[in-house]
Amino acid sequence: MEEEEDNLLISATAGWEKIMQGNLDSLQGHSNTNTKSKKTKPPKLTKAQKSAWWEQRANLDNDMQKFLQKMERSWLGGFKGVLLGQPTCLDGALADRAAGLKDRAFGKYDADPALLEVILSSADLLDDEELECACTDIIVGQVGSFRTEQPEAIGAAAKSAAQAIREAFEEMRDRGAASCARGPTVLLLGAELQQLPWESLPCLRSSGQSITRMPCLPFVLARNQQPSGAEWLWHIDPGVQPSRTFYVLNPAGDLVATQETFEGAFSERNNWEGVSGKAPTSDEYKNALLSKDLFIYCGHSTGERYFRGAELAKLGRCAVTMLMGCSSGRLTSAGDCGVEGMPLCYLLAGCPALVANLWDVTDKDIDKFSSVLIDSWVDGKREGANSGDGEAGRTLTEELPLARKSCKFAFLNGAAPVCYGVPVELSEQP
Repeated sequence: MEEEEDNLLISATAGWEKIMQGNLDSLQGHSNTNTKSKKTKPPKLTKAQKSAWWEQRANLDNDMQKFLQKMERSWLGGFKGVLLGQPTCLDGALADRAAGLKDRAFGKYDADPALLEVILSSADLLDDEELECACTDIIVGQVGSFRTEQPEAIGAAAKSAAQAIREAFEEMRDRGAASCARGPTVLLLGAELQQLPWESLPCLRSSGQSITRMPCLPFVLARNQQPSGAEWLWHIDPGVQPSRTFYVLNPAGDLVATQETFEGAFSERNNWEGVSGKAPTSDEYKNALLSKDLFIYCGHSTGERYFRGAELAKLGRCAVTMLMGCSSGRLTSAGDCGVEGMPLCYLLAGCPALVANLWDVTDKDIDKFSSVLIDSWVDGKREGANSGDGEAGRTLTEELPLARKSCKFAFLNGAAPVCYGVPVELSEQP
């Protein structure tokens, strides 16, 4: 079993690296006309070259979507519900119903009630084949193997159990319990799995699940065990005040289109401060992270050239941050020491939530992502909502799925941004 899991991981890693290499090759082989320098002009591409490039990007986007579909079906199958948050309106009802199913659906097979809760609460995401396979796995896990019981008997029992689970879910749906909101999910991923965009698996993308990442369990526990009065924990409680925002736009001076997209809108916002078209000083960067509620960086990479990660990690208090440069959210393996990367520096500094990119992206699409995220979270501009003011109680992570969908390449670019930390809300204070 362990050897099968290793082979599966190796195969998936190879497939993923092929897509990432294709992404890098397409970016390196194309001079983005939105990226301009005052000293040099980008070479003009022929119509045929532009068409070929767009076709290559579209194919990579399609390859990534298929990869994630296969990853979900092969790795999770009928247990994809393990990545979904707990339904918030069911309290103990889900556990009671799952306990009842244990005998009614599985009879002599001692099914784990916790697994039944997972399957029951996510039955709407499972087709008949996935549901029967999940039931088969539960039964085989109890009898040991197909050798100790006839495959026909196991198959019949699994089919009957799947039908009972489907009926129980329909009963919950009729009572309105199947559509209740879910709590957030926090992913704790091993070094080999950090590079994969779990947030864009079909089950999570379609459900709009609020999901964040943490490098390990101690980071999660530290959030709950920080002594009372600690500034960075206090910073989460009242929520983010959008008027306390600092931005860094196009610090290298060559992302002209990005600057043109945001400069006017940012400068007109109430009390927003920032620098545009020039590099911030180290003190400006540091003071913004220390004193503001929200920090937005629209430039290249992680911004470490303006404020070193080693110094950032010592701050002890840090604003919620949108770090929209290429590969700004990438963590790499550090051998026995786990992982390393700029996201760790922000979390160590006390950043409640960091939105950053797992790999290199194109500026136009990620600008669109940023614009939709800011509009939907800060201003409440989303379908079915009144625009103008952000919605207190609505978390940053709840808006990420909408922003991802706004990208032209919803997977190749839209799947790159992820959130490290915990779900954060807007403040009810003006």
